[in-house]
Amino acid sequence: MTTRREILLLAAASLAPAMARSQPARKPLKLAWFTGSTPEDEREYLEAFKKGMGERGYVEGRDFVMAYHRRSETIKPFGWMARDIAGSKPDVILATCEVTAEAAKGASSAIPIVLTAASDPVANKLVSSLAHPGGNITGMSMSLADVTVKRLELLKQLAPKAERIAVLGWKYELVSEGEMKLLDSTAGKLGMSLIQYKPDDESDFRKAFVEMEKAKVGGLIDLAALGIAFPYQTVVPELCLKHRIPAVYLLREIVERGGLVSYGPSIADGFRRSAHFVDRLARGAKVGDLPIEQPSVFETCVNLKTAKAMGIRIPETILFAASRVIE
Repeated sequence: MTTRREILLLAAASLAPAMARSQPARKPLKLAWFTGSTPEDEREYLEAFKKGMGERGYVEGRDFVMAYHRRSETIKPFGWMARDIAGSKPDVILATCEVTAEAAKGASSAIPIVLTAASDPVANKLVSSLAHPGGNITGMSMSLADVTVKRLELLKQLAPKAERIAVLGWKYELVSEGEMKLLDSTAGKLGMSLIQYKPDDESDFRKAFVEMEKAKVGGLIDLAALGIAFPYQTVVPELCLKHRIPAVYLLREIVERGGLVSYGPSIADGFRRSAHFVDRLARGAKVGDLPIEQPSVFETCVNLKTAKAMGIRIPETILFAASRVIE
């Protein structure tokens, strides 16, 4: 004799196929990765982002698809690319720096933009505030005032006699006025003066280092946005070694490519965290209501091979604080 429970189970089983047919699967999220670097240079960041998506239950191909957009060596400006990206109607644009974020914002005020590693979106007028960004931008901000101060202080330890310090950026970067004022103030307290360089292509970078040598530059720091979506991550440490200019970078990744010392947030961790914003947007959150976050993981990296080649002794205080030492 069939029980009432068994009848209900049979009824549910017979209805399941019909219900499945009436509820088509959600289309995968269309994500546009917008950068100035190469997929190879950003492999770690891409994998970190995908890991963050996986932690939230998303499977690439099934739940999201990614289109990779980079300026490359073409003459096509970021603005044109942004309009092409907006025209493809992605669900979310992932901008790896403020240059691409600004271009994306200019191309669309409706498509959500997630900053994966911006330097200072408030100072650069991309958002109203970190807590209440408004508009169509949210994500991660990687620049902190105390990080900038700390890097100059580390450079003072590495090159105590240096008087002129190069501040190196890329021509296309948005530079925060507040960041530059802070750098000037800190340098003055340390008995240093700053000379800013903003070259364009690799040839310009090489010319800039020749100018640094003529100006008797004794040390270098990079602007916060330089390494995050930067196509010359290997060129700069090579030039620093060639011209014997000690540098303290924001990114560990540049030290792994031959740079001397770095201090800053874990950029890969920030990319992983960016998946949180994509998930919130997919669940219906309004982009302007999602507070922009700042990093919580910081790291110091030292390359002893480069130090030896440059004839620089790394102070014990820096080595003791290092999260990674390359020998």
